Amino acid sequence: MKPNIKQFASYLGLSPATVSRAFSRNGRISDATRRRILDEADRFGYHANIHAATLAGGGRQAVGVFFPQWSATEPDYFMSEILLGMGRELRGRHLALESIPFPPGSRDEVELCREQLLSGALSGAVIVAGSVESKELFALAAQAGIPVVSIGRIDAENRNAVRFDNYRGAFLAGKYFRDTGRKFPAYVGGVLDRRKREGFQSVWGEEIPVAFAVGGASADHGIRAMDELLAARPEIDCVLAANDILALGIVRCAHLAGRAIPRDLAVIGFDDVALARSLTPALSSVSLHPGRVGGKAVELLLLRMERDGMEIPAEQVGCELILRETT
Repeated sequence: MKPNIKQFASYLGLSPATVSRAFSRNGRISDATRRRILDEADRFGYHANIHAATLAGGGRQAVGVFFPQWSATEPDYFMSEILLGMGRELRGRHLALESIPFPPGSRDEVELCREQLLSGALSGAVIVAGSVESKELFALAAQAGIPVVSIGRIDAENRNAVRFDNYRGAFLAGKYFRDTGRKFPAYVGGVLDRRKREGFQSVWGEEIPVAFAVGGASADHGIRAMDELLAARPEIDCVLAANDILALGIVRCAHLAGRAIPRDLAVIGFDDVALARSLTPALSSVSLHPGRVGGKAVELLLLRMERDGMEIPAEQVGCELILRETT
């Protein structure tokens, strides 16, 4: 079995981050240390991976996109549209895009991500926030001198990031419901969606209670959550879902319960993925412009790569409420 980067670094008495710098040509490292690492790599039998040789020869380089994979059974439509936006921005730049999902909580999978990040194969990295592992990978890339940008909020970091305006998006959805005479609101949650929940709640204040249900990332989660809500609060007349796929399950549940959409129940999703726009009824949604977010992340990363890792202030991509047949 060939040695991994941690074993090779331990043999040298160096950190994995220092070894990564030697292969990636990123970050500060003396010429003498780099020469020692590369010379010892052949002797020890360590090779970063097949892409490292391409880098050393000046060939096509790669940007790695690391993101939490929340469902083992459902495609991540939102992430797919982010990746499409990244691909468009990278077109013609001689940079490959490597998509690297990981299931949160799986230490073996995350260890593989760590090795890939430190392998020397990547010229830069984009880390999608939302899990403890995302935070670990972002910190590791920064420590190793690899240009890195996050999508979403990682702690209080106000640099090198592209952000969503989840609070305002949920506020717009709640305001629309209230302005159109809805009186019994509900919210079905997703993954790490505190700002959405707070934005929606802020519209109704204390005088109108919001019914909350735990959702998830799949249409089945939406069906189950809405079934529970209707059993407990049959008067509910409007629902905001934390993502579009949940909202599709909510619409399905309403149909099975004999609720007319939108007369009896108005539904708004979140993200505005292409799939939700194409179904009948077409889903109203808060658009976070995922393609634009992906493109902006690449734009910031390329700027960091060109300027030797220079810190860049975080940028926020705005949102808008798109009204269709479910409202």
